[in-house]
Amino acid sequence: MNYILGEDNWKTEYQKQENRQKIWVYIKFSNGKIMFLDEYDKWLSIEQYCKKNLITIVELGLQYRTHRIVENVEHYNAIYLVRSLKADFGAAPRQCYTIGRVVGDMIHKKTWILPELSFGFSSIDPVETSFEEAIVKNETSEARAIQ
Repeated sequence: MNYILGEDNWKTEYQKQENRQKIWVYIKFSNGKIMFLDEYDKWLSIEQYCKKNLITIVELGLQYRTHRIVENVEHYNAIYLVRSLKADFGAAPRQCYTIGRVVGDMIHKKTWILPELSFGFSSIDPVETSFEEAIVKNETSEARAIQ
């Protein structure tokens, strides 16, 4: 999987004309390293990346141009990121990203409207009614072995 590691590498990628309108997924890990994802599908491989490197996610966010929103997820055992559409009666549908923190069997979600990353709404929903493949367990293999 091709990840973009570090702010400087992200700036280099962002300067390419084809990347100027992208929504980037921002991840800061427990080892202090920062990663940017240029495609949502790469999120689905992040749990494996964390297990392999014995790290967890401490911050998860989104970036559009220079605007970045960041959620602290350091103390959560699982986190959630999904793309979706929001439709209001009489208006065109809007693309969104939802960032969530899993607490027990519920996900505390915040939805951000694209591309400007304006706050849309928040909700608390059961894990069973959410997209389970979008959940990343946020604990190292060492922590799981101790439990």
